Amino acid sequence: MREITDSIMRMKIINHIKSLLSDSDDYVKEKAQNGLKYLKLNSEHSDNLIHGDAIISIFLLIQAGSSTTKESDPHPHYESIQACNGIKKIFALFQKNVSKYSRDRAAFCIGFLFKAREITDPVMRQEIINHLKSLLNDLNDLAKERAKNALKYLAQNAVNRCDILNETELIKIEQDLKLSFEGTEEQKKDILKKQETDLLLIQVILKGRNDDELRKWILSTGIIESLLFIFSNRDLISITQTYSSAFFQLTNNLSDEVKLLIYNKKPYPGLIRLLEHTDNLISGDAIISIFLILWAGANTTKKSDTNPHPHYESIQACDGLKKIIALFQKNVSKYSRDRSAFCIGFLFKAREITDPMMRQEIINHLKSLLNDQNDLAKERAKNALKYLALNAVNRSEIMQNFDLKTMAKNLLKELKVSEQEKQEIIKTQEFDCQLLYSLLFKIEDFQLRIEAINAGIIDALLHIFASRDLDYISKPYVVGFFIFTHPYSIPFSQLLIGKSPFPSLLRLLDHKDEQVVCEILASIDNIIYAGAIGTELTSQHPYYTGLASAGGIEKIYSVFKKTTDQYNIVPSAICLGIVLRAQEIKDSTMRKEIIEQLKSTVDDPDEETRNESRLSLKCLSQNQVNKTDIESNGFIIPE
Repeated sequence: MREITDSIMRMKIINHIKSLLSDSDDYVKEKAQNGLKYLKLNSEHSDNLIHGDAIISIFLLIQAGSSTTKESDPHPHYESIQACNGIKKIFALFQKNVSKYSRDRAAFCIGFLFKAREITDPVMRQEIINHLKSLLNDLNDLAKERAKNALKYLAQNAVNRCDILNETELIKIEQDLKLSFEGTEEQKKDILKKQETDLLLIQVILKGRNDDELRKWILSTGIIESLLFIFSNRDLISITQTYSSAFFQLTNNLSDEVKLLIYNKKPYPGLIRLLEHTDNLISGDAIISIFLILWAGANTTKKSDTNPHPHYESIQACDGLKKIIALFQKNVSKYSRDRSAFCIGFLFKAREITDPMMRQEIINHLKSLLNDQNDLAKERAKNALKYLALNAVNRSEIMQNFDLKTMAKNLLKELKVSEQEKQEIIKTQEFDCQLLYSLLFKIEDFQLRIEAINAGIIDALLHIFASRDLDYISKPYVVGFFIFTHPYSIPFSQLLIGKSPFPSLLRLLDHKDEQVVCEILASIDNIIYAGAIGTELTSQHPYYTGLASAGGIEKIYSVFKKTTDQYNIVPSAICLGIVLRAQEIKDSTMRKEIIEQLKSTVDDPDEETRNESRLSLKCLSQNQVNKTDIESNGFIIPE
């Protein structure tokens, strides 16, 4: 590799190559990338500024590449860097330590390149990780952010993760958080700096990871308790977002079981106090953390679906309702306002909001969110409304300006219009379906359901399912149908069968969205289950012919075979078991697979799944061939 000795020419060439990195032609960009690698990353070059230009240019390319893949996927540029011995040269530059600038950026490069990939060289792994951890304390915010991201990517690999946060480090963090916040201003600054660095490390490890065991490990220390003590006792102005964000990361992306472990640590007083923080980002972290714990509380058991929220009293005890409502009314940001409304909707589950102005304001806001651009916000608003609707007074407020005939008319609108008009039609239809779901969830209001059927809503939905491009049929449409199938009702099941629903419903099993498939399977399952109630166990299922003639047996079994989602596997097996009542499953492979699946769920924690699995096996056992397979290995169907 020959040096360009003329420094002016050298910088002109380098700057021109850097300008080509944004060229629209991928070939030009690739050549520019290679040019920078070879021209500038010459570890023997005497000009440290050249090293600096080279390494930051490489890092910017690597940074851009990392954003094109999931956090849990390896870096797409790893092989191309490795092919030109780049990793070795980058690490050599890091070890040479010609300047802080180059050393830091070399560490960023390696951290990003080893995204979700083990750094197999233990020396390199330890040196890079230790340096990146030290940069969490850097005076430069951009350097801190890049170090945080590099560590986050490295943490996607278990070996790297163990070096980033081990038992010793965790004990140190626990001890640091217990430090008494007192002394001179300088001493307090040192404590803040130490604690913030520790908490950034916690965030790095947790962000984006669905890892209950990792969070349980952290929860087994006193870290949560220390954070809650800080939230409850420290002057609010000295609590930065690093603290609140770390707590949020501990509550996010984890199971309800682990969230309830956090609830047992009495988090509400400290979190409620943070709602009054002047930093909107901190109050935002607090309200989402509160909501996630409330969500877990609402999901405690299926039986509690129609009961008041179990955390209501503990929130009320620390004046939480008043402060959540105050945050909602303050309207400091859409983020906090929306999540405050979700919290109130969940807290007043099956409980009247007695203040009429507040009731109207919260319900209208939640209804408006059914049209939100964010799908998660729509889903949470729908759930908040369905919980509020369990109380008659709240329900009457939700029903204001909602007309079934208007909904049916909206559903009949075809999409043979401009793209903008099409999106407006879909938006209105989705809103209506989600609102209807919220109004009927877990409520045996058969009168409203009959009025909806008479208005033409079921006919309109089945027409959409039968004829519309599947890409334009989303989850709100199918939950709008599902709510007519549950709670179970024999008369209602017969009404739906009168509409010949199976061909339309079965078509949606080809949908690419697993959630749509799940809701459709649940709807078919509910119709079949209701049809089995009150008819002879030894007779053919009354709806068998209708489902079989539409190719339903094969289609449902096909879903059972190809899906990996338990929410689709379980209802598929239950549905087939019930509808094939007293009939031999002639395909021996199918018979064994369905029976084994059903046997595996007879003691399921979910009562509904448990009961349906047992009924399904009883239906199949009316045939001797099926019965022999069911009773193999001494199995007895539980009562």
